[in-house]
Amino acid sequence: MALGTDRAMRVLLCVGGDADDLAVALGAAWRDAAPACDVEVVALPARSEDEPGGGRPAGVFVPLGSLGLTKVAGPGDGPLAGAAAAADLVVVHVPVLDATTLHSGPVPAAVSAAAPLALPVVVLAGHSEVSRREWSGAGISGVHETGPDAVAATRRAARTWAPSWA
Repeated sequence: MALGTDRAMRVLLCVGGDADDLAVALGAAWRDAAPACDVEVVALPARSEDEPGGGRPAGVFVPLGSLGLTKVAGPGDGPLAGAAAAADLVVVHVPVLDATTLHSGPVPAAVSAAAPLALPVVVLAGHSEVSRREWSGAGISGVHETGPDAVAATRRAARTWAPSWA
């Protein structure tokens, strides 16, 4: 689907952890910097339920074919995938982008939801400890370090990623 001047750019802003106030502030900052953007803010758990130690007890491997099943819910299924399907850009905020958060938590969840749709994923990180090679290999299109002022950095990122008409 090509963007045009007839509709607003749709941004899915994912904030990890219990940061409801931060999520509202970042959504407002994006809207202020790019008023023509429609911004949907989604809170994601700091750790996915599917990850080892992420909330599910260890299970027993059972081949799906023996149960007559052909598909189980995967990373591309669920509410985040549905929200990403309506977006033009996925943005994720994490306090630190490091080897752990690159491979577990909100960042890979957002990448998994965006990848089948070929949507760019942008990470707003308080501090980044991964190289460009590492984050691009993980499916991330851009990383912006926010430092202590995540709101001002979000405005800058919005002006970078929103089209000139937004």
